[in-house]
Amino acid sequence: MAQEDDKLRSRLVDLRESRNLSQSDLAKRLGFDNSIISKIEGGSRRVSATELSKFADFFGVTADYLLGNHQTPEWATESDIIDMKDFLNSNVNMAFGGVTLDSKQKKRVDEILTQIYWDELQKEKKRKLQEGNANE
Repeated sequence: MAQEDDKLRSRLVDLRESRNLSQSDLAKRLGFDNSIISKIEGGSRRVSATELSKFADFFGVTADYLLGNHQTPEWATESDIIDMKDFLNSNVNMAFGGVTLDSKQKKRVDEILTQIYWDELQKEKKRKLQEGNANE
């Protein structure tokens, strides 16, 4: 259970930071007390089912993704999955300051890039759908 909690906390931090939100900003947007995000991310408080649902809705991901059960959105096609894997493989030799990332760092970067990939692909699909509807 602790490993699931660690994965959830890590994903919440990554998603919040990827949107340049402070803990306080996120709490306000979700209607939470300011201390809740800090306690959840710090590991001193567990996430309720209601809060998990609010996080998933806000970040546009599934609760399963947040819990680390899988990363692939339900709407992704087989082609989308192949493209995402190609995208990750094209970024295989990552380094920071000339030092190659270790396996833990690489895994974390892969998780973040995967979420960014799905976020951007979802936006693109919605845009194309809206353009298609506008042409009708």
